Amino acid sequence: MPSPPARAGAFARLRFLVLARLCARLHLLPEWRAILARSWSQRFIVLAVALSGAEVGFAVFANDPPLPRGVFAGLTALTSALAFYARLVAQRNLSGEPKQ
Repeated sequence: MPSPPARAGAFARLRFLVLARLCARLHLLPEWRAILARSWSQRFIVLAVALSGAEVGFAVFANDPPLPRGVFAGLTALTSALAFYARLVAQRNLSGEPKQ
């Protein structure tokens, strides 16, 4: 494991050590591409990002947006909750194996 910077303060050294330990535990699964393509949680996250971008875009560029204020924020919250739920639910056939 790498060592923290010599001139860093106590909090910076602690943060460095925590992040180094966390990064040592994180690794991609061998079938990460198949999981990314098939997982519902990732689809909901992409939808939430698109809705957030639409909300900002309408707020900045449209004088009279087509939907009332807060609709995109509500939809973003709903899709984020669905992504959280989909992350907890076991999904079959995410490894790229054919269905039997």
